[in-house]
Amino acid sequence: MQERILRQRSDADLRVYVVWMPVMPLDERFGVADVLVDARARHFWDGEQRISDVVGRSLETDGLAWDIYLLYGPDSEWEAELPEPVSSGAPVVARIDSLETDLARFVD
Repeated sequence: MQERILRQRSDADLRVYVVWMPVMPLDERFGVADVLVDARARHFWDGEQRISDVVGRSLETDGLAWDIYLLYGPDSEWEAELPEPVSSGAPVVARIDSLETDLARFVD
């Protein structure tokens, strides 16, 4: 994400919301500052996995929604329910090509 999306599109009008939550044993001690460093990225901690529950229900997945990206267009608005994403995928590293392709419709 850092190298292939943000650094290559340093002038793109993007907003990145990164939600961290405990899934693996050491996640609560994970230093996120070095993972995704960009002024357009905002980091949040969801220790109770509430956002995962909302995302999982909106995508109709069973269980915990994590290591997933959701791509929304510039006119999307989050209200009582999450809007349908333009693109989504998991795990992020395995779906980075799809994310790049779908993002190109908005920023390239």
